[in-house]
Amino acid sequence: METKIPDEISKRFCQMHDNYEIIAVDLNISCNKKFLCAKCFLDMIGTKSIVLYDKAMQMIKDMKNKSDEKKSELNKIKLQNLKQLQNSTAQFEGLIKNTLSKLSDSIEHQIIENQNELETTDSQIQTVDLEEDIQILSTNYKENEEFNMPVQNIDKSKLSQFFDSIKESLIQLQSSQHFNQINQLIENIEKQLSINQDTKNKQIEEYKTPSLNQLCSKHNYQIISVNLNQIQNNENLNRLACIQCIQEVPIQYVTLNETSKRWNEFVEQQDEMKSKYQRQREFKIKTAIKFIQQLKQQYQKILTDIIQSLNDQLNQVIEDPQQIKQMDISVFLQLDEKSIQQIVNILSLKDQHHSLKTIQENTDKDYTQFQQQLISKLNNLIQQEEKLIKISNNNENVQLDESEFGSSIINFDQVTSTENSCSNDQEIVQLIGKIRQFNIYNSIFNQAINQYNEIVNSINNLSNQGNQKSMIPKNRDQQIENNKIIVDSNSNDQIQQFKQDTILIKRLLSVDQLEDELKLKKAENELISMEIEIMKREKEKITKNLEKSKEEYSLQIIKLEQQLKDKQKEKDKINDGLQFSSCLTFSQTFKHKDFMISQNAKILECTTTTTYNYGCCLCDQMIPKQGVTRFRFKIIELSNIMIGIGYKEMIQNTNYQGNYSIGKGTYSIRYCGNCWNHNQQDKNGTKIAFPYSVNDIIEVEVDIQKKYIKWTKQQTNQSFILEIDTSMDLYPCIHMEGKCKVEILK
Repeated sequence: METKIPDEISKRFCQMHDNYEIIAVDLNISCNKKFLCAKCFLDMIGTKSIVLYDKAMQMIKDMKNKSDEKKSELNKIKLQNLKQLQNSTAQFEGLIKNTLSKLSDSIEHQIIENQNELETTDSQIQTVDLEEDIQILSTNYKENEEFNMPVQNIDKSKLSQFFDSIKESLIQLQSSQHFNQINQLIENIEKQLSINQDTKNKQIEEYKTPSLNQLCSKHNYQIISVNLNQIQNNENLNRLACIQCIQEVPIQYVTLNETSKRWNEFVEQQDEMKSKYQRQREFKIKTAIKFIQQLKQQYQKILTDIIQSLNDQLNQVIEDPQQIKQMDISVFLQLDEKSIQQIVNILSLKDQHHSLKTIQENTDKDYTQFQQQLISKLNNLIQQEEKLIKISNNNENVQLDESEFGSSIINFDQVTSTENSCSNDQEIVQLIGKIRQFNIYNSIFNQAINQYNEIVNSINNLSNQGNQKSMIPKNRDQQIENNKIIVDSNSNDQIQQFKQDTILIKRLLSVDQLEDELKLKKAENELISMEIEIMKREKEKITKNLEKSKEEYSLQIIKLEQQLKDKQKEKDKINDGLQFSSCLTFSQTFKHKDFMISQNAKILECTTTTTYNYGCCLCDQMIPKQGVTRFRFKIIELSNIMIGIGYKEMIQNTNYQGNYSIGKGTYSIRYCGNCWNHNQQDKNGTKIAFPYSVNDIIEVEVDIQKKYIKWTKQQTNQSFILEIDTSMDLYPCIHMEGKCKVEILK
């Protein structure tokens, strides 16, 4: 096929340099300017990817022509293979039709025979043999004139042979040359067109041992495992291992799949610890917020700032410098060496969560300092509340006596009369007067409190001077009661009278202190209640986890018990096979007349040198229907020998001679490696097994349920497997011709 280039693109001029004709093309992918004139070419001299414009056009034409030729060649090959496939399919179709036609005729013949037999039975007059019929009736009689139908004797062997012939015909279809040729042609087409290659590569990749995308720095092999053992002084230790590292240092390594799994478990534990720790912090902080909000109305500004700081603590995220997260095995395998080394170092630590615990401990310390500052602020607020009771006038020299108090009342009355003259509402005037009167009494009370405090301080000073030592009193009551005042008797009486007169003031001053203590006790009780609630929740969670673990352990126990039963069954099968092998003997009856048996029927020998069509000897023991059966033969002398298994009835019918080909009832391999069998034409007589000679030990393995026989040469471990027909009982057998000698081994 010829490619034609249009005339309008045969010539092109440079867009950068006017009137300069394009003479070259830059084929570099990263280059933005592809078409070059002479001036452009001079600017870019030295670039290896530049070719002449005409040359580029010729290369494009050659590339397209070769591509078309390649495509045409592939189409021809594909067409040829498809025609061959069509021809083989047609031939196989003819073979199938021929075989099915023969099977249909055979079935039709059987139907005609059964119909004739049925017509003969219907027209036949029944005769009575009294003695024989009475015996049959006695065998099947129940009671009350009722009886079972006697078992009908049906010739099953003829019907079984008929069905075997049908099966054999169908098997021969599958093993025919046309069928194999069709499969081969399909494989050739798939191979030529690279069909399913990607799928096969993916399947291969699934069975490949996972490895990192970097190589071992020491041996230059792929890294397939890691060392997670706890080792001291592991600063410069490389924990990544290839296959050569594992052979040089045979310690316990962990696969990459297991490492990825452990890392995800570690991340999950870290998340759980963070979540639990955050819940505890959240509970403590919310409890503190609830307590502080009760005082917020009285100390709005200060407590608002405190709550804001607590909210900042609550919203604070505990940052983890390691930035750990879970990942799939595919992501894990693509990590760089530094990240893998970091993960391995963490997983190899005895305490893998040490870093997170340290961060949380430091956060707890910071919160403790913050809590102390918070308590200090609250104490200051409580002290301010106490000071509110003790507020007095700033002027300490002003002391009202009874005359002053009286004059104040007179002035108050004057004011009242003045207001009364200005207003008709007497009740409002009286109320305002009472309020002002209360303010005067309150001022007097505050001054009395201040005076009381000054007197108490004076008494303390006198007590300290009398005892000549310094003491720090706990409260005002203890200061007065515990200190011994050294004064004259008149002063002592006055002090005692002062104590008696100021009992109400002392009680009043202690009320605020008791209220503060009561509030603190209530807050402590709320904290304790919340902690008890948390402990109850933890207890419920632990109980659920224990129940879940109990269920998991129960399932594991059941699974292990089932595995133990399965292992016991396998052991019993092996013991049955060993028992069969130990009691296996050559038959003195079912053998060729020229064969001799000796040494407790363990050695079979053919002493004649006469050439005939292979004699055969069976073993006494039938191969069991259940499990795997194994037995071994040792070649002592060899001329012509075949080892295998066979059907006793078919071998007897041929007088123990020539039983080694299609339809002869045996499955054997000859000493030279040829396979001989009863029903597989494509394998019969072909050299597809292994050869054996004198002193070789051949083990035969048979599984009736799975329908196979396997020969294994013990010295080289070579083996060959063949499918078998298990419709009849099978026995171990030996075919020999010429001077040969074989021994049964345990």
